[in-house]
Amino acid sequence: MKLMIISLTLFFTLLVCFFKTSVKFVKKDTVLVIERFGKFNRNVNSNRTVVIPFIEKVKAIVSLEPQKIELPPQSIITTDNVIINIGTITKFQVTDPVKATYEIESFERGIETMTTKLLHDIVEKMDYDTAINSKTDIRHNIQNILTEAVSSWGITIWEFEFSTFAKNI
Repeated sequence: MKLMIISLTLFFTLLVCFFKTSVKFVKKDTVLVIERFGKFNRNVNSNRTVVIPFIEKVKAIVSLEPQKIELPPQSIITTDNVIINIGTITKFQVTDPVKATYEIESFERGIETMTTKLLHDIVEKMDYDTAINSKTDIRHNIQNILTEAVSSWGITIWEFEFSTFAKNI
């Protein structure tokens, strides 16, 4: 009798653990990217799904809501040796969760790196007066290059703006 109670308790504990690890609930505007045996299997964006333990795993949880990345001010030296502090805000949205998962390791970090690199490449070639007077052109130029570059990652850039653009005192 004691052995039967222990066996049933163990069975129900394993059953609860199985359901806890296999049933996944998906929030609104979120997609689960699921792999089977290490290869892409499906996207899940419904309310709940079943993931078969040991066979399938959730590779990524991707938000489809608009997101933003704020970069702290970067010190950039112009051609006339003036230091400008430029902070940026990039607003974007994931449009293809599979590409956002498999085309790049971390799309957030990729956007940060590209933004920083583009900012330095463009502003370092200008003098201070040109940089200050062409902020709109710089912003549009960076946004267009970013939009084109991240489209292969399944991401759309909504807006690119400067949070700070000031001379370092």
